[in-house]
Amino acid sequence: MADLVEIEAALAADWDPEQLAVYGDFLQSMGDPRGELIAIDLAVGTNERAARKRELVVEWLGEDLATIVWHVGAVEHAFVHLGRRAPEMGTFALAELLAHPAGRYLRELTIEDAPPRISDALDLLAEAPRTWLARLRLVDAVEGNVYALARALAAMPQLRYLEVADRISRMLHIPPSIRVSRPTS
Repeated sequence: MADLVEIEAALAADWDPEQLAVYGDFLQSMGDPRGELIAIDLAVGTNERAARKRELVVEWLGEDLATIVWHVGAVEHAFVHLGRRAPEMGTFALAELLAHPAGRYLRELTIEDAPPRISDALDLLAEAPRTWLARLRLVDAVEGNVYALARALAAMPQLRYLEVADRISRMLHIPPSIRVSRPTS
């Protein structure tokens, strides 16, 4: 039987519903609420499932962090997506999330903030490997954020999409595996 590291590596290599289902089944067999979250997201949604999903997210993240995540982003397939709903709150929410064990499961991040706070957020991201982060969107990044972004990119081996101003992307060495585009409003 495969172990968690092997299953996560397979999912990171091939992000698709079948791999997610295997991952979810494994997590459920271990009693991890994220397994049921994955099953709920892979199934057709109902109001009952939405209520159960909310319960599971609170169980996983705790009431305070779950409230922040729901306000600022979303939880999909047991991974956190921050900044979708309120990108201006992304920096605050990021600090709270990364202080929690669930911070490891950050999948998508949008930050729309003042340049010094963007650098602060990028410094937080650079503190540890962000193995699940696949999409990063920096709405108001400026040249002063380049060094912090370069450090953060080194901690994101699975990053596939980077939205940042052209003038910033031209100042960085970005691997060809990362698709770069300009942020849209």
